[in-house]
Amino acid sequence: MKHFSMKPFHLIRLLWVYTIAVSLNLFASDVKYLEPIGTVHVTFENGTRFTGIPLVNSAVARGTVTSISTSTLTVGSPANVGGLLSPNRAYYVEFVDGPTATYVGDRFDIDVTATRANANNTLVVATTPRNTLASLPPTVALAGYSFVVRAHVTIGQIFGIKDHEIMHGSTSPTTADRLQFFNPSSQAWETYFFLKNSSGSIVQWTKTGGGSTNRDNEIIAPGAGFSVVRNATSPVTIHIAGKARTNGFAQPLVAGNNLIAQPWPIAASPLQRQMTTANGMTGSTSPTTADKILKNNSDVFATYYLLRNSLGSIEQWTLSGGGSTDRSNDLLFGETSSVIISKIYDDMNYLVPYIYP
Repeated sequence: MKHFSMKPFHLIRLLWVYTIAVSLNLFASDVKYLEPIGTVHVTFENGTRFTGIPLVNSAVARGTVTSISTSTLTVGSPANVGGLLSPNRAYYVEFVDGPTATYVGDRFDIDVTATRANANNTLVVATTPRNTLASLPPTVALAGYSFVVRAHVTIGQIFGIKDHEIMHGSTSPTTADRLQFFNPSSQAWETYFFLKNSSGSIVQWTKTGGGSTNRDNEIIAPGAGFSVVRNATSPVTIHIAGKARTNGFAQPLVAGNNLIAQPWPIAASPLQRQMTTANGMTGSTSPTTADKILKNNSDVFATYYLLRNSLGSIEQWTLSGGGSTDRSNDLLFGETSSVIISKIYDDMNYLVPYIYP
Protein backbone atom coordinates (compact mmCIF):
# COMPACT_ATOMS: atom_id res chain seq x y z
CA MET A 1 0.00 0.00 0.00
CA LYS A 2 1.17 3.51 -0.78
CA HIS A 3 1.20 6.23 1.83
CA PHE A 4 1.73 9.96 1.98
CA SER A 5 1.64 12.39 4.84
CA MET A 6 2.00 16.13 5.23
CA LYS A 7 2.49 18.11 8.40
CA PRO A 8 0.52 21.35 8.65
CA PHE A 9 1.72 24.14 6.40
CA HIS A 10 3.17 27.13 8.20
CA LEU A 11 2.95 30.59 6.62
CA ILE A 12 4.85 33.52 8.05
CA ARG A 13 5.12 37.06 6.65
CA LEU A 14 7.89 38.61 8.71
CA LEU A 15 8.71 36.54 11.77
CA TRP A 16 11.87 34.42 11.67
CA VAL A 17 12.14 34.69 7.89
CA TYR A 18 15.91 34.52 7.85
CA THR A 19 16.17 31.76 10.45
CA ILE A 20 13.79 29.35 8.70
CA ALA A 21 15.15 29.88 5.20
CA VAL A 22 18.79 29.43 6.20
CA SER A 23 18.28 26.54 8.62
CA LEU A 24 16.58 24.41 5.99
CA ASN A 25 19.13 25.43 3.36
CA LEU A 26 16.77 24.79 0.47
CA PHE A 27 15.88 28.22 -0.81
CA ALA A 28 17.71 31.52 -1.11
CA SER A 29 17.36 33.56 2.07
CA ASP A 30 16.74 36.94 0.48
CA VAL A 31 14.76 38.81 3.12
CA LYS A 32 14.60 42.21 1.42
CA TYR A 33 11.18 41.34 -0.01
CA LEU A 34 8.43 40.78 2.52
CA GLU A 35 6.77 37.85 0.77
CA PRO A 36 4.97 35.15 2.78
CA ILE A 37 7.36 32.36 3.68
CA GLY A 38 6.48 28.85 4.73
CA THR A 39 7.58 25.27 5.22
CA VAL A 40 6.06 22.02 4.05
CA HIS A 41 7.13 18.58 5.30
CA VAL A 42 6.23 15.65 3.07
CA THR A 43 6.84 11.99 3.97
CA PHE A 44 7.01 9.38 1.21
CA GLU A 45 6.75 5.74 2.13
CA ASN A 46 7.41 2.78 -0.14
CA GLY A 47 5.33 3.09 -3.30
CA THR A 48 4.10 5.78 -5.66
CA ARG A 49 2.47 9.10 -4.92
CA PHE A 50 1.49 12.06 -7.08
CA THR A 51 2.82 15.32 -5.71
CA GLY A 52 3.88 18.89 -6.52
CA ILE A 53 5.90 21.81 -5.18
CA PRO A 54 3.58 24.60 -3.94
CA LEU A 55 6.31 27.04 -2.87
CA VAL A 56 8.71 29.16 -4.90
CA ASN A 57 12.24 30.51 -4.54
CA SER A 58 12.83 34.01 -3.24
CA ALA A 59 12.61 36.83 -5.75
CA VAL A 60 16.03 38.04 -6.86
CA ALA A 61 14.53 41.09 -8.57
CA ARG A 62 11.23 42.91 -8.83
CA GLY A 63 10.02 46.07 -10.48
CA THR A 64 7.70 47.46 -13.14
CA VAL A 65 7.68 46.95 -16.90
CA THR A 66 8.18 50.14 -18.90
CA SER A 67 8.39 48.89 -22.50
CA ILE A 68 8.61 45.78 -24.69
CA SER A 69 10.51 44.81 -27.81
CA THR A 70 10.30 41.46 -29.61
CA SER A 71 11.95 39.40 -26.86
CA THR A 72 13.05 42.00 -24.34
CA LEU A 73 11.41 43.57 -21.31
CA THR A 74 12.68 46.99 -20.28
CA VAL A 75 12.06 47.68 -16.61
CA GLY A 76 12.23 50.72 -14.38
CA SER A 77 14.58 48.94 -11.98
CA PRO A 78 16.92 47.26 -11.14
CA ALA A 79 19.50 49.13 -13.22
CA ASN A 80 21.38 45.87 -13.94
CA VAL A 81 19.05 42.88 -13.77
CA GLY A 82 21.63 40.55 -15.30
CA GLY A 83 24.02 41.26 -12.46
CA LEU A 84 21.54 39.60 -10.08
CA LEU A 85 21.46 36.33 -12.04
CA SER A 86 23.82 33.42 -11.52
CA PRO A 87 25.16 31.93 -14.77
CA ASN A 88 24.55 28.44 -13.39
CA ARG A 89 20.86 28.76 -12.61
CA ALA A 90 17.66 29.00 -14.64
CA TYR A 91 15.23 31.88 -13.99
CA TYR A 92 11.77 33.06 -14.98
CA VAL A 93 9.85 36.30 -14.81
CA GLU A 94 6.29 36.30 -13.47
CA PHE A 95 3.80 39.18 -13.71
CA VAL A 96 2.20 39.60 -10.30
CA ASP A 97 0.08 42.75 -10.63
CA GLY A 98 -0.89 45.29 -13.22
CA PRO A 99 -3.25 47.92 -14.58
CA THR A 100 -5.54 45.04 -15.60
CA ALA A 101 -5.69 41.38 -14.60
CA THR A 102 -5.11 40.13 -18.16
CA TYR A 103 -1.48 39.06 -17.77
CA VAL A 104 -1.26 38.54 -14.01
CA GLY A 105 0.18 35.08 -13.42
CA ASP A 106 1.82 34.75 -16.84
CA ARG A 107 5.46 33.66 -16.93
CA PHE A 108 8.43 33.63 -19.31
CA ASP A 109 11.77 31.88 -18.94
CA ILE A 110 14.76 34.21 -19.03
CA ASP A 111 17.71 33.96 -21.39
CA VAL A 112 20.29 34.24 -18.63
CA THR A 113 23.33 34.55 -20.88
CA ALA A 114 21.84 37.39 -22.95
CA THR A 115 20.44 39.21 -19.91
CA ARG A 116 23.78 39.06 -18.10
CA ALA A 117 25.58 40.25 -21.23
CA ASN A 118 23.26 43.27 -21.53
CA ALA A 119 24.12 44.30 -17.96
CA ASN A 120 21.34 46.90 -17.87
CA ASN A 121 17.66 47.29 -17.05
CA THR A 122 16.45 44.75 -19.60
CA LEU A 123 15.32 41.14 -19.38
CA VAL A 124 15.70 38.93 -22.45
CA VAL A 125 13.14 36.15 -22.52
CA ALA A 126 13.81 32.67 -23.89
CA THR A 127 11.45 30.49 -25.92
CA THR A 128 10.63 27.38 -23.89
CA PRO A 129 7.60 25.12 -23.35
CA ARG A 130 7.27 26.57 -19.84
CA ASN A 131 6.28 30.02 -21.13
CA THR A 132 2.56 30.62 -20.63
CA LEU A 133 2.22 32.84 -23.72
CA ALA A 134 3.55 32.29 -27.23
CA SER A 135 5.20 35.73 -27.26
CA LEU A 136 5.54 38.89 -25.20
CA PRO A 137 2.51 41.19 -25.35
CA PRO A 138 3.07 44.68 -26.83
CA THR A 139 4.14 47.64 -24.71
CA VAL A 140 0.65 49.13 -24.70
CA ALA A 141 -0.65 45.92 -23.08
CA LEU A 142 2.14 45.14 -20.58
CA ALA A 143 3.55 48.51 -19.53
CA GLY A 144 2.87 49.17 -15.87
CA TYR A 145 2.76 45.51 -14.84
CA SER A 146 4.70 44.51 -11.74
CA PHE A 147 7.02 41.54 -12.05
CA VAL A 148 9.28 39.29 -9.99
CA VAL A 149 12.27 37.26 -11.15
CA ARG A 150 12.84 33.92 -9.47
CA ALA A 151 15.20 30.98 -9.91
CA HIS A 152 13.42 27.81 -11.02
CA VAL A 153 13.04 25.01 -8.49
CA THR A 154 15.13 21.98 -9.50
CA ILE A 155 15.13 18.25 -8.85
CA GLY A 156 18.39 18.39 -6.90
CA GLN A 157 17.22 21.30 -4.78
CA ILE A 158 14.22 19.36 -3.49
CA PHE A 159 15.30 15.72 -3.67
CA GLY A 160 19.01 15.93 -2.97
CA ILE A 161 22.38 15.74 -4.69
CA LYS A 162 25.68 13.94 -4.10
CA ASP A 163 26.71 16.18 -1.22
CA HIS A 164 23.23 16.08 0.30
CA GLU A 165 21.70 12.66 -0.32
CA ILE A 166 18.01 12.34 0.47
CA MET A 167 16.60 9.65 -1.79
CA HIS A 168 17.62 6.02 -2.34
CA GLY A 169 20.16 5.54 -5.11
CA SER A 170 21.02 2.58 -7.31
CA THR A 171 22.49 1.80 -10.73
CA SER A 172 19.10 0.61 -11.94
CA PRO A 173 15.92 2.68 -12.31
CA THR A 174 13.91 -0.32 -11.18
CA THR A 175 15.50 -0.25 -7.72
CA ALA A 176 16.36 3.44 -7.33
CA ASP A 177 13.92 6.12 -6.24
CA ARG A 178 12.33 7.74 -9.29
CA LEU A 179 10.54 10.92 -10.32
CA GLN A 180 8.06 10.70 -13.19
CA PHE A 181 6.96 13.79 -15.10
CA PHE A 182 4.23 13.89 -17.75
CA ASN A 183 5.00 15.82 -20.92
CA PRO A 184 1.74 17.40 -22.12
CA SER A 185 3.11 18.03 -25.62
CA SER A 186 4.10 14.42 -26.29
CA GLN A 187 1.53 12.95 -23.87
CA ALA A 188 4.32 10.70 -22.56
CA TRP A 189 6.09 10.07 -19.27
CA GLU A 190 9.67 11.16 -18.62
CA THR A 191 11.48 9.35 -15.80
CA TYR A 192 14.44 10.42 -13.69
CA PHE A 193 16.15 8.14 -11.16
CA PHE A 194 18.71 8.64 -8.42
CA LEU A 195 21.81 6.99 -9.89
CA LYS A 196 24.42 5.82 -7.38
CA ASN A 197 27.22 3.40 -8.13
CA SER A 198 28.61 0.89 -5.61
CA SER A 199 31.62 3.03 -4.65
CA GLY A 200 29.57 6.18 -4.26
CA SER A 201 31.79 8.10 -6.68
CA ILE A 202 28.78 8.74 -8.94
CA VAL A 203 25.67 10.10 -7.23
CA GLN A 204 23.27 12.10 -9.39
CA TRP A 205 19.82 12.35 -10.89
CA THR A 206 19.75 10.79 -14.35
CA LYS A 207 17.07 10.61 -17.03
CA THR A 208 16.03 7.16 -18.16
CA GLY A 209 17.16 6.79 -21.77
CA GLY A 210 19.10 10.06 -21.51
CA GLY A 211 22.62 8.71 -21.15
CA SER A 212 24.84 9.57 -18.20
CA THR A 213 24.08 13.31 -18.12
CA ASN A 214 23.74 14.74 -14.62
CA ARG A 215 20.15 16.02 -14.23
CA ASP A 216 20.39 17.53 -10.75
CA ASN A 217 19.52 20.93 -12.23
CA GLU A 218 16.50 19.69 -14.17
CA ILE A 219 13.68 22.19 -13.71
CA ILE A 220 10.45 21.37 -11.91
CA ALA A 221 8.17 23.76 -13.78
CA PRO A 222 5.86 26.00 -11.74
CA GLY A 223 2.53 24.25 -11.23
CA ALA A 224 3.77 20.94 -12.64
CA GLY A 225 2.69 17.72 -11.02
CA PHE A 226 4.78 14.55 -10.94
CA SER A 227 4.94 11.20 -9.20
CA VAL A 228 7.54 10.04 -6.71
CA VAL A 229 8.33 6.33 -6.71
CA ARG A 230 9.93 5.37 -3.42
CA ASN A 231 11.68 2.00 -3.84
CA ALA A 232 13.41 1.96 -0.47
CA THR A 233 11.45 0.21 2.28
CA SER A 234 11.99 3.00 4.81
CA PRO A 235 10.11 6.31 4.54
CA VAL A 236 11.82 9.57 3.68
CA THR A 237 10.70 13.09 4.67
CA ILE A 238 11.31 16.02 2.36
CA HIS A 239 11.48 19.47 3.97
CA ILE A 240 10.52 22.26 1.60
CA ALA A 241 10.93 25.89 2.59
CA GLY A 242 10.15 28.81 0.35
CA LYS A 243 7.94 31.73 -0.53
CA ALA A 244 4.23 31.56 -1.35
CA ARG A 245 3.00 33.53 -4.35
CA THR A 246 0.03 35.82 -3.74
CA ASN A 247 -1.29 36.30 -7.26
CA GLY A 248 -3.32 34.41 -9.83
CA PHE A 249 -1.51 31.67 -11.74
CA ALA A 250 -1.58 30.98 -15.48
CA GLN A 251 -1.83 27.22 -16.04
CA PRO A 252 -2.30 26.47 -19.77
CA LEU A 253 -4.07 23.17 -20.44
CA VAL A 254 -3.72 21.18 -23.65
CA ALA A 255 -6.27 18.86 -25.17
CA GLY A 256 -5.48 15.51 -23.56
CA ASN A 257 -3.87 14.92 -20.19
CA ASN A 258 -2.21 17.56 -18.00
CA LEU A 259 -0.53 16.57 -14.72
CA ILE A 260 -0.81 19.68 -12.56
CA ALA A 261 -0.27 20.81 -8.98
CA GLN A 262 -1.49 23.67 -6.83
CA PRO A 263 0.54 26.88 -7.28
CA TRP A 264 0.33 27.64 -3.56
CA PRO A 265 0.17 25.43 -0.44
CA ILE A 266 -3.59 25.53 0.03
CA ALA A 267 -6.07 22.86 -1.09
CA ALA A 268 -8.81 23.87 -3.53
CA SER A 269 -12.02 22.63 -5.06
CA PRO A 270 -13.00 22.70 -8.75
CA LEU A 271 -15.28 25.67 -8.04
CA GLN A 272 -12.53 27.58 -6.27
CA ARG A 273 -10.39 27.01 -9.35
CA GLN A 274 -13.31 28.26 -11.51
CA MET A 275 -13.53 25.03 -13.48
CA THR A 276 -16.86 25.79 -15.15
CA THR A 277 -18.14 25.86 -18.71
CA ALA A 278 -18.31 29.65 -18.44
CA ASN A 279 -14.55 29.59 -17.84
CA GLY A 280 -13.53 27.28 -20.68
CA MET A 281 -14.33 23.80 -19.37
CA THR A 282 -16.35 21.27 -21.36
CA GLY A 283 -19.36 19.64 -19.72
CA SER A 284 -21.41 16.67 -20.89
CA THR A 285 -23.71 13.96 -19.62
CA SER A 286 -21.00 11.41 -20.45
CA PRO A 287 -17.49 11.18 -18.97
CA THR A 288 -16.11 10.36 -22.41
CA THR A 289 -17.10 13.76 -23.82
CA ALA A 290 -16.55 15.91 -20.71
CA ASP A 291 -13.45 17.39 -19.10
CA LYS A 292 -12.20 15.20 -16.27
CA ILE A 293 -10.12 15.29 -13.10
CA LEU A 294 -8.23 12.07 -12.36
CA LYS A 295 -7.12 11.75 -8.74
CA ASN A 296 -4.81 8.92 -7.74
CA ASN A 297 -5.83 7.00 -4.63
CA SER A 298 -3.59 4.04 -3.76
CA ASP A 299 -2.69 3.40 -7.41
CA VAL A 300 -6.33 3.64 -8.54
CA PHE A 301 -7.57 6.74 -10.33
CA ALA A 302 -10.88 8.18 -9.23
CA THR A 303 -12.44 9.98 -12.19
CA TYR A 304 -14.48 13.14 -11.74
CA TYR A 305 -16.17 14.72 -14.75
CA LEU A 306 -18.03 17.94 -15.44
CA LEU A 307 -21.64 16.81 -15.70
CA ARG A 308 -23.81 19.22 -17.67
CA ASN A 309 -27.18 18.51 -19.20
CA SER A 310 -28.30 19.92 -22.54
CA LEU A 311 -30.30 22.75 -20.95
CA GLY A 312 -27.49 23.77 -18.64
CA SER A 313 -29.81 23.50 -15.64
CA ILE A 314 -27.42 20.95 -14.14
CA GLU A 315 -23.70 21.64 -14.07
CA GLN A 316 -21.53 20.03 -11.45
CA TRP A 317 -18.41 17.95 -10.96
CA THR A 318 -19.44 14.35 -10.36
CA LEU A 319 -17.53 11.19 -9.42
CA SER A 320 -17.83 8.62 -12.18
CA GLY A 321 -19.66 5.66 -10.67
CA GLY A 322 -20.42 7.68 -7.55
CA GLY A 323 -24.02 8.59 -8.14
CA SER A 324 -25.32 12.12 -8.64
CA THR A 325 -23.55 13.75 -5.66
CA ASP A 326 -22.19 17.21 -6.46
CA ARG A 327 -18.43 17.18 -5.91
CA SER A 328 -17.77 20.73 -7.10
CA ASN A 329 -16.83 21.89 -3.60
CA ASP A 330 -14.70 18.85 -2.73
CA LEU A 331 -11.02 19.68 -2.16
CA LEU A 332 -9.75 17.55 -5.04
CA PHE A 333 -6.59 19.63 -5.42
CA GLY A 334 -4.38 19.00 -2.37
CA GLU A 335 -1.67 21.27 -0.98
CA THR A 336 1.18 19.01 -2.10
CA SER A 337 -0.58 16.51 -4.34
CA SER A 338 -1.13 16.53 -8.07
CA VAL A 339 -3.95 15.42 -10.32
CA ILE A 340 -4.50 14.87 -14.01
CA ILE A 341 -6.83 17.28 -15.77
CA SER A 342 -8.02 15.62 -18.95
CA LYS A 343 -9.25 18.18 -21.45
CA ILE A 344 -11.43 17.75 -24.52
CA TYR A 345 -10.10 21.01 -26.02
CA ASP A 346 -7.06 23.22 -25.51
CA ASP A 347 -7.45 25.93 -22.89
CA MET A 348 -4.20 27.86 -23.15
CA ASN A 349 -5.63 30.86 -21.28
CA TYR A 350 -6.70 29.01 -18.14
CA LEU A 351 -5.94 30.98 -14.98
CA VAL A 352 -6.12 29.67 -11.42
CA PRO A 353 -7.58 32.58 -9.43
CA TYR A 354 -5.94 33.67 -6.20
CA ILE A 355 -8.78 33.76 -3.68
CA TYR A 356 -6.89 33.72 -0.40
CA PRO A 357 -6.21 36.54 2.11
